[in-house]
Amino acid sequence: MLFNAALVLCALGSASLVTAACGEKADRVCFGKDGGQAQDGTLPNGTAAFWTMPRDVDCAEWMLPVPSGGTVLALAKHINPRVTSSVLFADIANAIDGGEFATTAQKQASLLGCGRGGGMFGVKANTTHPAYNTAAYKEGKASPDGILIKIVRAPV
Repeated sequence: MLFNAALVLCALGSASLVTAACGEKADRVCFGKDGGQAQDGTLPNGTAAFWTMPRDVDCAEWMLPVPSGGTVLALAKHINPRVTSSVLFADIANAIDGGEFATTAQKQASLLGCGRGGGMFGVKANTTHPAYNTAAYKEGKASPDGILIKIVRAPV
């Protein structure tokens, strides 16, 4: 009986030391080209403000608001759930389409370059943006990384 209790305590103690293995990295993957199944969708333009994913025990995946998204579903996955991650919507948009004044090469390097197949890409925060240097952002102790954007076909 004492041995079983020790095993349970050992297991509980080691559970807090386990790090999340989300199975996906921040590298760009074009579905149907680099892996996964092509999603066959089209993408509208982006917006602005902060998107925040709180600390959690798993790799949460949330739907992003995409008005008139048509056949596209945009998802944000928290690939570093041990910290609160917070990025500007503009940075999410840059991952999706390369940015407001993107060159052809920047568009090609973004999720837009994956075409109708969809894909996933880690958000790269523009930490030189003044919003990342405000007292409110710093006091929140959020990290400007750890969010992966996925573009997939919306369920019918």
